[in-house]
Amino acid sequence: MFMRYLLSTCVAFFITAIAAMAFEPSRDGLLFERVIPLTEGPAIPHSRITDANGDIVNFRELKDQVSVVTFWATWCHECETEMPRLNALAREVEGRGIHIRPISVDRSETPDARLSSYMKRKDLDALPILRDLRMELFQQVGAQGTPTTIIIDKYAQVVGAVLGGRFDWSDKEIIGWLDALAQAPDAETSRMILAPLRP
Repeated sequence: MFMRYLLSTCVAFFITAIAAMAFEPSRDGLLFERVIPLTEGPAIPHSRITDANGDIVNFRELKDQVSVVTFWATWCHECETEMPRLNALAREVEGRGIHIRPISVDRSETPDARLSSYMKRKDLDALPILRDLRMELFQQVGAQGTPTTIIIDKYAQVVGAVLGGRFDWSDKEIIGWLDALAQAPDAETSRMILAPLRP
């Protein structure tokens, strides 16, 4: 019984490892054009992100989950296009170990009800409400404006960034990369998936 369990565990590990390593980013696609690969995989900093209930969200504790984290604001023009695309992505990857976590950088005096109303008006029902009230994480990752997106792998490493909006989150190669991150068997494999795109 134990040997059967051990064998099945080993087989599952090798299958996920092969799946992650089988992904090959192209220098002709959107990944190469818009995504900044961070193959040194800096750890996501500690920060005080709050959810709709006012509870603290610590990204370092979200192990085994790939997070697409987009900094946005209700006053951001490009976010008008970006947020519905992220909502569609959240539906596309549901149940695959990939979570879309947009973080509002609206000023602290902006009431939660206004954010909630914005999300409902735009039909962003697949996205959580998260806030970076002090813009701590925004500044720690070096974001310069909205929208800015960072990709955090399931080992709490920042492995990629997208600057600006109008990004096609339905692109098959982008989704393939996110799936590869979700299947990466270890931190180094996860970090190095985009290594071929480095200059």
